Amino acid sequence: MPGVFGWIDLGQDTAGAVADTPELLAEMAQRMSHSGRERVDTWTDRNGRFAVGRVAPRDLVTLPWPEAAGDGVPDERAFLDGVLQGDAAHVTSRLRDFERRGRAALPSLRGYFTAARWEPSARRLTLAVDRRASRPLAYTLAGSRLYFAPEVKALLAAPGVGKALDEAALGLFLGAGYLLSHQTLFAGIRRLAGGEALVAEPGRVRVEAYWRYRLSEQGDGTSPLELEEELAALVRNAVERDLGDPDRAVVFLSGGVDSRTIAAAAQGLARRCGTRVSTVTWAAPEARDGSDRDVARRIAEALGTRHRAVVRQVTAWGQRLTGVTYLLDGLTDISAYHPHEHAVMRDLAAGGARTVLRGDESFGWEPHVTSLEEAWLSLNLRSPRLLKHVGRLVRPAVLARLSAAAEAALDEAARPLGGEHPDNARDLLYFRHRLQSYLGSAAYLKHAVLDHRTPLVDEALLDFNERVPAHLRAGKLLFSRAAARLAPDLFTLPLASRGNLEDWGRLLATRSPVRRHVEAELADRESGIWELFDREALLAALPPLGATPDHAASARFERGAKRIAHAALKLTPSIERHFVTRAHRAGLRFDQLCLRVMVLKAWHDLFVTGDGGRRALEARLAKVD
Repeated sequence: MPGVFGWIDLGQDTAGAVADTPELLAEMAQRMSHSGRERVDTWTDRNGRFAVGRVAPRDLVTLPWPEAAGDGVPDERAFLDGVLQGDAAHVTSRLRDFERRGRAALPSLRGYFTAARWEPSARRLTLAVDRRASRPLAYTLAGSRLYFAPEVKALLAAPGVGKALDEAALGLFLGAGYLLSHQTLFAGIRRLAGGEALVAEPGRVRVEAYWRYRLSEQGDGTSPLELEEELAALVRNAVERDLGDPDRAVVFLSGGVDSRTIAAAAQGLARRCGTRVSTVTWAAPEARDGSDRDVARRIAEALGTRHRAVVRQVTAWGQRLTGVTYLLDGLTDISAYHPHEHAVMRDLAAGGARTVLRGDESFGWEPHVTSLEEAWLSLNLRSPRLLKHVGRLVRPAVLARLSAAAEAALDEAARPLGGEHPDNARDLLYFRHRLQSYLGSAAYLKHAVLDHRTPLVDEALLDFNERVPAHLRAGKLLFSRAAARLAPDLFTLPLASRGNLEDWGRLLATRSPVRRHVEAELADRESGIWELFDREALLAALPPLGATPDHAASARFERGAKRIAHAALKLTPSIERHFVTRAHRAGLRFDQLCLRVMVLKAWHDLFVTGDGGRRALEARLAKVD
């Protein structure tokens, strides 16, 4: 990480293009160098029509980079960053095939990669990301050039890139804390989704799907028992393929199904190698029975892994939020909720870790749904129009625009799902948007310094899912059975029944670093973000110091009310769904909205008011407590 970046000139006049190439590529690379251990490779077309670079942690570079362009007859060149599956001979064969055939060869590539193919005779560039967009790629047109890079901030280094805000993306951010997979917060900067390729040539730029995630309502007729056995083997193989050196691998372990399954398969391979893997669990300072921290400790003891709990801190929260917002380009609220994580990744790398494995749910994220709206709401993707608190904190004219734009974007994203079974629609939306956008940002904190792998969305598993009936995916039914087959002893241990992360409502109501940072940000009258949000209303909405947060004070009452309501409505599930759906359309706590505004303010100050460069970051950090 980060990956491949550069530009192609699509105009007729390329005079002066070569002159600015070294400086521009250097600035783009510098904005994406986050660990201090990066290696930068570049390549420039001798006619000044195309320039490309790669920036990646020095010890994680595995794919060769083409030699510099010479004076001979120009020919096709392929540029890849990441990891391809297979031995050296197979990888070399796949690279040559992509160099020769371009887009037609993409479906045969397996791994974690971004790719570029240059055809000088046609002045055609093909850019692509893997099936999960695990290494992101953003792009924009400015003048006659198309610029591309893994990070938005690198694109802002180019002359003439527009900064008009994407109102649909802003609206969705308020309700979900993330965007649709193709969006950024700038209207003129887009991202490739998994399985997509961008083809740029004079007079035309188009995005094409070379692969699509497909699901089936009825499956292919294979018996549930056979599917269960096959899935268990596929999961084990995917984990072992991704693990690398067990002594330098870390598995992130929670109290749920996914991570214990990955940890069991990883430890099985490590045991055969005469060693142990390391497992890590996030935790707040206060230990809680039945939490992820508690259950993960018991899982690690049963497996015999080297385990530790990393206690999350909110010290220097404003500084960390700023740094992670810069790293993630403000694409999600991860920078507010997990600002400590990037520092932990650097510590793991300094301690010798190379590979980290994490679970991403793609086997039926939630129980059965009955409509497309329920599918959207299960992902928290909704119009801001009805969200609690938003109406009094977002300026009315702004809210109307953001809502209309968000609703149009959701309608457009739903268009290809017409006729799909609602459970299939939910899983397809989850894979394309939440996994690639929200979880992709969480992965980027790891990608920036380590080799991050997600074996549960391995290509073989994605293909397998097409054969699984919807009713076996819903509620992760088939996967849970396969996981229990893989590690039966671990499934005698309970699943985590409660979280073990920060109570953000309490932190906002006490003299904490979170509260201090929010107050300081609201005291900054000059930020352009207040054209969208009512600063005075936000300040007035802060809970009094020492107050019990509403969601904590009413939690016991709400749990009791839900039990009574569920008992009363269980004989009329359609009515129950109506009330649950109506509540979910508007459900948003003040602390969630407040923290998302803090991320958007940091982003605006860095990338809209500022130019997205390191100096803008340093200037903001100097102002933050």
